[in-house]
Amino acid sequence: MNFDYTPKVEALRERLLAFMAARVYPNERRYRDEVDANRAKGNPWIPTTARRGAQGRGAGRRAVEPVPAAFGARRRTHQPRIRAALPS
Repeated sequence: MNFDYTPKVEALRERLLAFMAARVYPNERRYRDEVDANRAKGNPWIPTTARRGAQGRGAGRRAVEPVPAAFGARRRTHQPRIRAALPS
């Protein structure tokens, strides 16, 4: 059996590794330092600036933040069930 990656998968893998090396790994320390500083101030939930300017699939588009439940958003916990008519 041949478990080698196809050329398409290998190309996508190389793109992903290059993106991670250029954008994600260099910012991990900055992100961790910001969270630690916020935790020391007493609130680790302050949004970090490490996320701003992120590159990727949504580059150039405004990030959509989830609507908190306090504003009437409901969270879907499961897919709606389709009730089929069962034979009697």
